[in-house]
Parts: sequence; C-alpha cells; structure tokens
Amino acid sequence: MAGEPGPITDTPVLELDLGQLRTVLLDSGQPTLTFSEVVDATSVELHVEIKDPGAVATLAELVLSRPADAAGIRFTSFQTEALSLRRQHALSVPGGLIVSRYADTQQHEGGLDGILEAVGASTFYSGFEGLTSQEVERLHQAGYEVHVWPLRSLSDVEQAVS
Repeated sequence: MAGEPGPITDTPVLELDLGQLRTVLLDSGQPTLTFSEVVDATSVELHVEIKDPGAVATLAELVLSRPADAAGIRFTSFQTEALSLRRQHALSVPGGLIVSRYADTQQHEGGLDGILEAVGASTFYSGFEGLTSQEVERLHQAGYEVHVWPLRSLSDVEQAVS
C-alpha cells in the first residue's frame, strides 16, 4: 500500500530501536545479536571493527565492565578517529589499524609508524598491495603484529605466509 514504510531490512540500523533490530534475521535465519550476546557466546578472540567512531565510548564501557572478556577483545578500524577514541576510552583494549592498501598509510602524517604510534595500535591489517616481506619484518621487529587480507583462496594464504 502506498505510504507504508518498507520492511525493517530496508531501514538504516541507526533508525531502529532494539526491539525492531531484534526482528531482523541474518542470512542464516538467526536473529541479530547484541554485542553482549556475542561476547557471551564465544571464547575466541574478537576483533571488533568500529565503523562509527560514535560507538567507541559505549563499546569501551561495555568491554571494560567485563574484565574477564576484555582480554580477548581488540578494537580495529579503518578510521584513525575511532582508534584515537579507543585510546581515550579504553587504553587497555588493544587496537589495530586497517588499510586497504599499504600505500594508504602514506596519507597519514608521519606515515605508518606515526599513525600507529598516534593511535596506540599494536596491530596493522593491510591489503596485500604494496606490502613487502621486508616491511612486515621491520614492523615485527618494532613490536607490531601484522595481518594481511583478504584471504579468499589458497594462493592468498600462500602469499601471506611467504
């Protein structure tokens, strides 16, 4: 009928209240979980990618209220603002910078080393393009974890470990 709102699945998440969000089913047919439910349901390390810097304070509060779980959580983001806020609100929660291509790090003042230090990141996630084994070794020697992505095929995995 004209004028009726579309299905909730067509509504931006920011416009949904929790009750509405809980009615959205994932592709698997399972309901959408809250962050607390995800943490409760797993014992593996969680890499929590922050898409909206505005979520950092709330996520930090929740994670820090669960000290036993906080040790297994790492906040990651493409956005340096989100990682800076993570440093401000949850310094004890490790952070990781994500870039699509290694060359993207040169857009930051001070290059890669400058931005990793500025945001307090202990991990660097990079697309393969431009990342060399020499740079990975240098970052390891400087104390950083380095991860490459995407790993979509056996050849990607082979490239990652070579």
